[in-house]
Amino acid sequence: MKPNEFKKLWVESGEQAKASREKDREARKDKRRRESFPGKYSSLLYRIFWKNFLYNWKDYALFVVCGTMMAAVTFTLLGSYQSLSELH
Repeated sequence: MKPNEFKKLWVESGEQAKASREKDREARKDKRRRESFPGKYSSLLYRIFWKNFLYNWKDYALFVVCGTMMAAVTFTLLGSYQSLSELH
């Protein structure tokens, strides 16, 4: 390889690295801009959530009651199993 060719390759690779760094910097900047969140939702969204909750409150209550009952049954069964396994 001739010295001129080596120098040419060196310059080209430096330019490619610089272009790659610039592209990465722009991509990070764009990602930061797209994913930014000011930290506060509008009051309209909270109103929508509240109306949805009020419309479906019976379903939510049933879900909570069933979950509580399942936790109680599981706790009771595991406690019974543990106490009976100590007897045997």
